[in-house]
Amino acid sequence: MAVGKWHLGITWAGVDGKPVTVSAADAANWDKVRVGTNAQGAYLKSILDGPLAHGFDQFFGLVGNFRVSRQFNVTAYIRDDAFVGVPTWNGAPPQSGEASFGPGVPDWDQQRIGEQYINKVLNYIDRHVASGSTKPFFLYYVPNANHEPHDPAKTIAVQGHTFPVRGQARFSDGSVGGAREDMVYENDLELGLILDKLEAVNDPRTGRPMVDSTLLIFTSDNGADARGVGSAGLRELKASLYEGGHREPFIASWPDGGVPAGAVSSANFGHVDLYASLAGLLGHAMGPDEAEDSENVLSALLGQVTGSSFRRPQSLVSHDDSLPRNDLPDDAALAIRENRYLMMIDGQLVNSDRLSGNDRGRAVPIKLFDLNADLHQDVDLLASPERQSLISVLSSRLLRYHNQGYSRDLQLGAGPILHSDGGVNLRNNRSGSIGYAFAIGDQPIVIRSLGLWDDAATDRPNQESATKSDGQTGGSPDGLRVAHVVRLFDGASRQVLATATVNNGNSYLVGEFRYADLAKPVVLAPGKRYALTANTSPSDGDLFHHFAAYSAVGPSPSNLVREFVARVATADGKYPDQYPDGVDGVDNRHPDMFRHRMFVGPNARIDALPLSCGSPTYDPATDAKLYLWEEDCGGATRRYRVMALAGGSAKAITYAGRVNADQAFTSVNPVSLEQGDLLDVLSAGRQVQYRMQVIGSRNDGFDFSVADGTRVCVGLDLPAGAAVFVGPTAVPVATPFSLPDFGACTP
Repeated sequence: MAVGKWHLGITWAGVDGKPVTVSAADAANWDKVRVGTNAQGAYLKSILDGPLAHGFDQFFGLVGNFRVSRQFNVTAYIRDDAFVGVPTWNGAPPQSGEASFGPGVPDWDQQRIGEQYINKVLNYIDRHVASGSTKPFFLYYVPNANHEPHDPAKTIAVQGHTFPVRGQARFSDGSVGGAREDMVYENDLELGLILDKLEAVNDPRTGRPMVDSTLLIFTSDNGADARGVGSAGLRELKASLYEGGHREPFIASWPDGGVPAGAVSSANFGHVDLYASLAGLLGHAMGPDEAEDSENVLSALLGQVTGSSFRRPQSLVSHDDSLPRNDLPDDAALAIRENRYLMMIDGQLVNSDRLSGNDRGRAVPIKLFDLNADLHQDVDLLASPERQSLISVLSSRLLRYHNQGYSRDLQLGAGPILHSDGGVNLRNNRSGSIGYAFAIGDQPIVIRSLGLWDDAATDRPNQESATKSDGQTGGSPDGLRVAHVVRLFDGASRQVLATATVNNGNSYLVGEFRYADLAKPVVLAPGKRYALTANTSPSDGDLFHHFAAYSAVGPSPSNLVREFVARVATADGKYPDQYPDGVDGVDNRHPDMFRHRMFVGPNARIDALPLSCGSPTYDPATDAKLYLWEEDCGGATRRYRVMALAGGSAKAITYAGRVNADQAFTSVNPVSLEQGDLLDVLSAGRQVQYRMQVIGSRNDGFDFSVADGTRVCVGLDLPAGAAVFVGPTAVPVATPFSLPDFGACTP
């Protein structure tokens, strides 16, 4: 359950139930949103993309922070995906003498927000305990209390008890606080009530107080918004790149989970790291589309390493809101933290709306601080001779993070070259082709399909409102307006190796990208360079990211593909060239941009050919065959791959079967993106049933790992005339059969 301010964006349902964009703060625009009741008196669903669309089962709260002048932060509560009441324009009564503005309900009372929230939180815990559930719960509580408007209630009523609020706040010297401090007091009071509740009820799983088995985290997202209040001696305020802008205490309690009681740590990490840390706690393997900047910091959270010894796997990046609230340039927006050092850069990398000229796209340092020696950030070390190497490394690293679109090592291998669009600034102002060059890693790859990004119907330039990374589009279907030609070039000869014309009729959608299969797969050699392009024009109706929009797009640098550089072609059908001098009519071409910046235009799906360890040698031009080989020799884990190779055959062949083992598999993963490779993984973990399809030019397969010494049996249902080859000798075998060195097979 989520309780409180959502503040992460809402997609409204229009009067016809479809997504609607509300662009101006007036009654006519609000009338586009579906509100009211149905024939049974239930409130209509008004929210298509909100908390319930992002994993929550229940929600009670508000759109976000609000003030009477803040447009479309509706003064009405939301329960799940419907308003509680029927908000009308200027429908809320005056609050603290200030007139209503925007959508609201007639019984709105901003002094009762915290009271509403805390009762929902405590009631949720009570319901969980009463149900006797042995499942854990997740509660996300985000109060509005500390944020404006500061309008404390005289008292709040919580589960039958009354608590005073107004006039209760005291500073550490005993002096009386004002309205802002009373709101902080209300927030602290409500946290205390949650702790009291967790101490008073027993966890149905343990029979002991729930506080022992609950991981509770209390933190904030910004520094203080008033000088000298709560900044703990840090420099500057909320929205600043200095530490006072965003460095916050992180308080955690979890007696049963190993968080040491009463410990204080100086370990530095970001809220973004909660995702990977909780995933690690739950044994969840993160995919490349999940939390691309998140790192597992459980060692710090659980006190397994001291704060001074803690090293985040990647540097931490922070940003401000580009507000002129300190001595930094107005466009300064990013800082990178590596252990004790923090370096700020100017806005040339990200603030495309503020800058012009040839320097856009660079990571230009403006300040460097040693936070261990100078927490208040008074001594700028940018000119220090002994730190020039560090400055160069951090500049390049921040440029790479920004341009590739992520900082975590995503363990990318086979799959699409571009895994997501990586940004929200959409632009299509090229006549000709857009694309990129890239190199192949240390093993050959097979390209079996070419494609390009497919925007949703309601996407607009600089407002990607509908397209999601999982391919879902909030009710707005994907679809190209016109056909596009995608070309694959050889980098040395600049000759076209493969061409695909992609339209809605001959292609299939995978995530955000639309693909057409090649008549024959193309093998790309290790170490060689290639290029992809897609033709586009400003009037064709299909949006693409143009690199001038400064949207980071994540390619797949790995051992398979690497060394990307964005390119443009002056005419369709030509090999793309790099134009840092602005030949395409935009004056912001700095060579740094071409290191990683990508267009969301052409894409390709790739498979890795087998490595040399025990692998058969095969020719992609041969007829379809099925291979099984050991991919990694030696060690405590044996890795095997089963692959159906299409080669030059145009017929459809289906292989179905099972893999049995006398021990649970350590991993079972498809190596290609085909859906349904693994039809069923039995609960015992000892049998995998699978189906592989070789259709036209598509290869298919999966891999699995077993502990050394495990007996493995592979059974196959083969079409007539199909051949099976095992190991480098490529000797046909009968089925079922045993893997080498694993003993007798029991079908």
